[in-house]
Amino acid sequence: MRKVWLAIRSAILWSLSILHFFIVAPTLVLLGIFLDARKHDWLQRTFCRRIAFLSGARVEIVRSGGSMPAGRVSL
Repeated sequence: MRKVWLAIRSAILWSLSILHFFIVAPTLVLLGIFLDARKHDWLQRTFCRRIAFLSGARVEIVRSGGSMPAGRVSL
């Protein structure tokens, strides 16, 4: 019974992930064409977090002692 539940759960997560990807990714591409990337950076970050969440991955952020404060990005 547990294997059946895991298979159903996996199928649901995969379908949600595919649906999420094919709706949000083209939207972000269109935003990238017409708007400055810095204006919708938070959308891209949220999208990546959701994809990681829907895939079942556990993400842990470990910063070194000399790293920049949270929220600051340097390219």
